[in-house]
Amino acid sequence: MGIEKMVLSGHSLGGYVATKYAVKFPLSVISLVLISPAAIWPAPPDLKEIMELMINNLRFIQRNMVKKIANYWTPGKTPLQLLRSFGRVSSIALNRYTKMFKKLTEDERLDLKEYLFQILMKPGTGELAMSYVLEKVIN
Repeated sequence: MGIEKMVLSGHSLGGYVATKYAVKFPLSVISLVLISPAAIWPAPPDLKEIMELMINNLRFIQRNMVKKIANYWTPGKTPLQLLRSFGRVSSIALNRYTKMFKKLTEDERLDLKEYLFQILMKPGTGELAMSYVLEKVIN
């Protein structure tokens, strides 16, 4: 594109990508702006043991849910796809989530729930990219 120097900005996974770009081409980046960046780093060597200990301390139903959801963090799959597969039933989870926003009126909470549901039902984009990036970083 012929850009010699730039102010580079990245949000979420874009923050990770922008940081990698800035490290690779430091003379091209005047400033780096990170907005809620995704934190990706090499996994600690004992990560598997830590995760197993945490999972084993959960109740049976919670433990099985965590294991099922964890299976969705593989390249090409994400936990949001699992939620999508339940269709309108997934709005139960959104109902519980939106109830955490105590300052919203009931109408605002229902609007937020419907907005999130409509976004959730769209095919994944950045979330799929994240699963591929995580697979490359961790393995």
